[in-house]
Amino acid sequence: MRAPRPPQPRVTALLLSPFTPPAGARERPPVGPQAGWSPAAAKGAPDATKHADDPRAWATLAADAGAEWLELGYDRAVEVGEVRIHQTFNPGAVRRVEAFDDSGKAVELWSGVDKARGVELKIEPAKTVRTQRLRIHLDTTRISGWNEIDAVALVGKDLTLQWAISARASSTYATASAGPLGPLVGQKVRVEHLKGSVTGVLKGMHGELIEIEGADGRTVFVGSGALVTLEPLER
Repeated sequence: MRAPRPPQPRVTALLLSPFTPPAGARERPPVGPQAGWSPAAAKGAPDATKHADDPRAWATLAADAGAEWLELGYDRAVEVGEVRIHQTFNPGAVRRVEAFDDSGKAVELWSGVDKARGVELKIEPAKTVRTQRLRIHLDTTRISGWNEIDAVALVGKDLTLQWAISARASSTYATASAGPLGPLVGQKVRVEHLKGSVTGVLKGMHGELIEIEGADGRTVFVGSGALVTLEPLER
């Protein structure tokens, strides 16, 4: 399904021109293994293909490795009415859902076995808790293969629905596909290069090209040719 990539070059860079999709292309360029399966893929509304291995969903570094987790942050705190987990590939590995309250304490909302194994797992919390941060725990030995999550909705008791604006995870397949930059995929970074600097979200590494999405949504590729400092701006 996914072949290992050869070692990537050291992080040296020269700013290239912004990427412009060809006429008739999708508004969002197709993503490849180098940019995909990172925790950032679980931010926002669902956009991955159902019942398919899709880089627009988060996947762990290894399949069937055991305990893993995905943590998501939301714009504002609400009393949890429901959590909706979109499992787009090999669903059924979710074993526990936690919410972090205002003091930062983890409160269990649900634990058990997802017997339905549907694309959308709906969790109605056993306890009342106000939160803007969720953690989804998986047991990846339950269901063979990569267990991919595309999005997680936080529904308040006031019936508001929010999609995640931040995400991090215990591991990600992006680590394997982006070489030495794998742990930083999905994070905001600042790259210094000979012609200046660029700040944005690290999307992945394509051979000698580093892909960064700027705040304006435009994609910039940074390539080999000059020494560079790549600094993470968030953790």
